[in-house]
Amino acid sequence: MTSSHPLLVALLLLGGCTSRNPAYLEVDGSNPLPWEAGMIDAGRDGQPPTDSVSLPDGFACTPNAFLQCKGNNLVRCNTTGTGIVAQTCAPFDCNTVAQRCDLCDPESDPTCSGSNVVSCTADGLETITPCPLGCVDGKCNDCQKTTYYADQDQDGYGDPNQKQESCNPVPGYVETGGDCNDADDDAHPQQQSFFYAPTKVLKDYDYNCDGTEEQQFPDKVNCVKSSGGCSGDGWGSNKVPDCGNWASWITCQNTPYGSSCTQITSFKVQYCR
Repeated sequence: MTSSHPLLVALLLLGGCTSRNPAYLEVDGSNPLPWEAGMIDAGRDGQPPTDSVSLPDGFACTPNAFLQCKGNNLVRCNTTGTGIVAQTCAPFDCNTVAQRCDLCDPESDPTCSGSNVVSCTADGLETITPCPLGCVDGKCNDCQKTTYYADQDQDGYGDPNQKQESCNPVPGYVETGGDCNDADDDAHPQQQSFFYAPTKVLKDYDYNCDGTEEQQFPDKVNCVKSSGGCSGDGWGSNKVPDCGNWASWITCQNTPYGSSCTQITSFKVQYCR
């Protein structure tokens, strides 16, 4: 009895050789592919060939059709339906369900790209989600953040150098910054009062945080008689005293009969802000 040729036996077992058999290469898990049946040289370790390899006589496949995932390779029919070709999906995986290579890693964490969230779906497709309020740590912001400033002296104004952004109010912080001395509740922007003693800690007289020390009484005495009386109160010394210093102060008053001015001397401290 003459022995059968191995290829002929394989063809008979896998569907016969008298007609083309497109169903042979359908991916249903029931039939081996040609390199698995020994009809095509696998090349190495049973892996599919990476160059197009012709199918045995009597077999065909649908042009460009997906055949299977073999390891990290995607196996498909060639463009003419007469051969098989494989491509590597590295660095990502071959996706049997989607019948293609993954285009990203489904296990990767979402990231930010500008104001967008970039993520990978379960079937290996990259998605970009715009975030109207910006993206942080791979997530869309769910609020419009406000800048809050630390207000240690509780005067309603915060230290511009101690700030944080938050969606909700932060204990000990306020929305208004600009405090030049957060250790003194009298020192803050919009301060209208004048003071004779320096601020706490910084020991200056910039109580309204405008960068200067404004004197409350900047003028020397200059008594002037008018129909309304006498005016021109001021410092009697040659030099206007500095903030917090004492000096002679002249008050201009009418004489008993109102014909001239008289000067009344006292001592006064210079107030500043």
